[in-house]
Amino acid sequence: MAIEQGSSGESGKAAQPAWVNLASGVLSLALFLFVLYTAVKGEFSTDIQRGIPFAIIAIIVLLRHPVVKGARWLRLVDLVLVAGAIYAVGYVAVNGEVIVRRLGRLNPQDVTASLIGLAVLFEIARRTVGLLLPMIALAFGAYAAFGSLLPGATGMASASPGRVALAAWVGTDGVFGVAFGVMVGVVYIYVLLASLMERSGGTQALVTVAHVLTRGTRSGPGLTTVVSSGLFGMASGSGVADVAAVGTANIPAMKRAGYSAPFAASVQALSSIGAQVMPPIMGSSAFILAELTGTPYAKIALMAIIPAILYYVCVGAAVHFEARRLGLEAGDNAPPPLTWSQIALGVIPLVVLVWLLVDGMSPSGAGLYAVGALLGIALVRWNRNLSPKNLFAALLEGTIASLPMWTATAVIGLIVAAVALTGMTTDISLMVVKLSKDSLLLALMVVMLASIVLGTALPTIAAYLLLVIMVAPALQDLGVPLVIAHFFVFYYGVTSDLTPPTALAPLTAAALAGANFWQTCWLTMRIGLPIFILPFAFVYHPALLLMGSWPEIISAALTSVLGVIAFSAGAGGYLVRPVGAVGRVVLMIAGLALIAPGTAVVLAGFAVFIAVLALQAYLPGAAGRLRI
Repeated sequence: MAIEQGSSGESGKAAQPAWVNLASGVLSLALFLFVLYTAVKGEFSTDIQRGIPFAIIAIIVLLRHPVVKGARWLRLVDLVLVAGAIYAVGYVAVNGEVIVRRLGRLNPQDVTASLIGLAVLFEIARRTVGLLLPMIALAFGAYAAFGSLLPGATGMASASPGRVALAAWVGTDGVFGVAFGVMVGVVYIYVLLASLMERSGGTQALVTVAHVLTRGTRSGPGLTTVVSSGLFGMASGSGVADVAAVGTANIPAMKRAGYSAPFAASVQALSSIGAQVMPPIMGSSAFILAELTGTPYAKIALMAIIPAILYYVCVGAAVHFEARRLGLEAGDNAPPPLTWSQIALGVIPLVVLVWLLVDGMSPSGAGLYAVGALLGIALVRWNRNLSPKNLFAALLEGTIASLPMWTATAVIGLIVAAVALTGMTTDISLMVVKLSKDSLLLALMVVMLASIVLGTALPTIAAYLLLVIMVAPALQDLGVPLVIAHFFVFYYGVTSDLTPPTALAPLTAAALAGANFWQTCWLTMRIGLPIFILPFAFVYHPALLLMGSWPEIISAALTSVLGVIAFSAGAGGYLVRPVGAVGRVVLMIAGLALIAPGTAVVLAGFAVFIAVLALQAYLPGAAGRLRI
């Protein structure tokens, strides 16, 4: 599952006292048993179903992220916050129905419990995802409560602070809304599946399979990095975790083969971030996308197949052209030994997952069966990696990795509540439409820039949810179908992980490669430039999301693959041989034309691409004189 790190993400459990790890593990086990029980037996009322996981997560965060490290006496603050979380959740769980019946009038105890719960939420969010997201939520809440005091057009009819607090904490339109509900019912199961596959050796088996598939190619370890990260991403859906898991082997292998350290780090970062768009699991935002658009998750995963292929074709093409530029020869290094048991651990859970999703089972049910299949194989083969002790450790690791997602989705709930109270979505949509002057292209560019800027400072899931709330209605007003608008924002939320100044995936990969961070970042953006064009292609070419007839879909997929290759050659400066300045521009324009809709435009792009290819292959002298 997508382990989207927050700005204050935990670096590891080694620094934690033993009692903290034990307590966190017991709470993680309790959370898993709660999710398992409700998945099998049916859910409780919303206040209990989502409130209990919130309390457990809050306690784990407060245990693992003390207010001041090393100051034992300040643990009293954390104990007060733990008590506050239990009280706020317990109060609503006991009195939820009564509170809903008297929402027409404010009750001081209701407001007090809500304010305590929100205070705890702000603090645990600050400790896991940083200060920015809680401050944004606080600004929205303040605007909903005090907007009437603002002058002129910025002012609006506001609710009382007490009513804002109640709307945020009670019911399904606030903290315990759709996003948090998806975390409880679906995402957490997939986080644990990824953690169990990593512990069992299943994901390492997928990496070895990639080595077997790419053995003997000119691109060698570079292509192995791309394929192994894609296969690993099918099980993990996590960018930074992908880098950490497979980068330790892939990056040194690429450097030994002759790739530069920054290039090796960039390829690993790009390949790993693709995990969040690679079916069947994708990133946590994809499950929320399915819920918000009312689309079955299996259909969302199917719609994501062609974009995911295009993503990895882009990175693979960059690796191939770089290998040609460097004059690398095909290697023949033997892959690590692989047993049938290891292959089963890597492949069978994914096969079960895909089969059940396509068959119509709910994502939570399919995820639980995949976990069951993994544990069954491990038990039959007596996999020591999944002994009771390691199972306990896997539960803990999965929960720790998911902490930023839990807190981010809860904080976004406050923003949703504030927007619902004020109706400001309509105003923002009108503003975007006005800024774009009714031009869809300009509106898309505004949304793209907003997505990238927000994504540099927020976890993917937070950036996606915030922008979907704010700007997706504007895209709909300009004629973009709901699910395509969500895909557009989702993709830019993912790619924002590649852009500085935060850029966690390039940062992690650069550290593993011993490369300069900024050099790695800019190289990553240059190699991945076609990826930043893809979301525009979805909007103007819905066939790429399987929205159209089969001839349209197949034609769009094939021409887009050629377009991505052409654009990658132009961005990298190499096709059959080095490409001059004119050729680079021509190839990138041809790539854009091949991706764009319209038969005439596509044919023109294809003709230009073939002409450049022929010139380089058969008339190198003429190509050189033309700077092609």
